Amino acid sequence: MRVLIVEDSHARMELFNELFKDDTIVHAETAEAGIDALKMSMMFDSSIYQLVMLDHDLSSEHYGDLANSASSGTDTGREVADFIAEMRNPPYVVIHSWNPYGAQRMWDILHEAKVECAQQQFGKGLRDIIPVLRRSLGC
Repeated sequence: MRVLIVEDSHARMELFNELFKDDTIVHAETAEAGIDALKMSMMFDSSIYQLVMLDHDLSSEHYGDLANSASSGTDTGREVADFIAEMRNPPYVVIHSWNPYGAQRMWDILHEAKVECAQQQFGKGLRDIIPVLRRSLGC
């Protein structure tokens, strides 16, 4: 499976590297890098990624005020969600943010655009959802 992981935490990336050790992963630490990776993939195909793991708060400046960061589009997963919502054949998206406001806003954007997605806060639940996604996506 080809996975784009949009995440700024190196500690979280350790778990993602373990969960996707047999897969091809691309790691983007910023919204801009995530969007660039999606744009690059679209040059060769509608999207080479089967899955995008998407965090909301991609900068430490967002950690203190979760509610306001959800409405801000600056270096948040919301920018990536907005881009994915406009894609012709978007990949499946798992929102793994601990920010409930930001996660809900991204869910609303993707759901309205009819993008297949799920919300799963970062942690143990991710270990459980990955095998289900593999079966569902045929990977």
